Amino acid sequence: MFRSLLALHDLSESSRRALQWALRFGEQFRSRLTVLSVIPPVGPPPGVSGTGPAENQLTELTRLIRTEIDKDLRACSVGAPEGRLGGLEVVIATGRPLAIILKRILDGSPDLVFVGTHGRKGLSRAFLGSVAEKVVRHSPSPVFVARKAPQWPPQAVLIPADVAEPPDEALALATRLRETLPFRVDLLSVLSSPDLMEAFPEAFAGYSPVDERVLKRKALDALKALAARYPALGLTPHLASGPVAAEIGHAAEEFQSDFILMPTHGRAGVGRFFLGSVAEQVVRYAPCSVLSVCPSKAAPYRKKVATEWMEAEP
Repeated sequence: MFRSLLALHDLSESSRRALQWALRFGEQFRSRLTVLSVIPPVGPPPGVSGTGPAENQLTELTRLIRTEIDKDLRACSVGAPEGRLGGLEVVIATGRPLAIILKRILDGSPDLVFVGTHGRKGLSRAFLGSVAEKVVRHSPSPVFVARKAPQWPPQAVLIPADVAEPPDEALALATRLRETLPFRVDLLSVLSSPDLMEAFPEAFAGYSPVDERVLKRKALDALKALAARYPALGLTPHLASGPVAAEIGHAAEEFQSDFILMPTHGRAGVGRFFLGSVAEQVVRYAPCSVLSVCPSKAAPYRKKVATEWMEAEP
């Protein structure tokens, strides 16, 4: 299932957590793991040519980064990483970090990308703090944003669900994962008036007052019907009301979820659950790690946008 993994590493503590998750997955599924570290461009001062101090600095920096990554691999792995993985490669590249990362994803099509997040806002956010969100936004491959070190094997996973557009690809992925990792799966639907109107338009017909209890019952029935389609998961359905991203985070904390498994795109329009900002808010503020899945129907568009972005970036 996870034959090829890509872990992004900037020598920060958050990227070490991402590496830990990548190694756990890689050791579980005998995956080939590539660890990628990107050094922003280093060159001589303007008007100076030749192989001067800047090039020497880059060579030394590359050596130091490789040494630190090797230390982290030994520290984070269960035993020798080469013996438990399907393969291991360390790549240290120089260039625009996000462009290098996206090109690697588009060219290599990894089954899963791991990235750390610093969980800080504003100017204090470091490299992977902002890059993580952009990778989630542009990557056609699933992206695992690691917020905490892994407790392995994971015990509980939360899947947010839109009753009008079920997260079938996320549920299918969870089904495959549970063949070897028997975690509990909680299924959560966060209700808001626009989503209920789109899911159950008949309840809003005419001008008669809407009985909120009827709407919640309809939503719960739809959630139970969705759970019944995936009996192998033993899904536990839950309903919540309020701001979608905030309620997902609250539920993850309440259920002690190891990670949230969610799609990054859903319906367009006012009823959307996971389009754009909501998924990014969950990635930014969730109390646990997040595994985001790009639906297959959105992958070609993502590849096109990512390619255009890389070509246009100065």
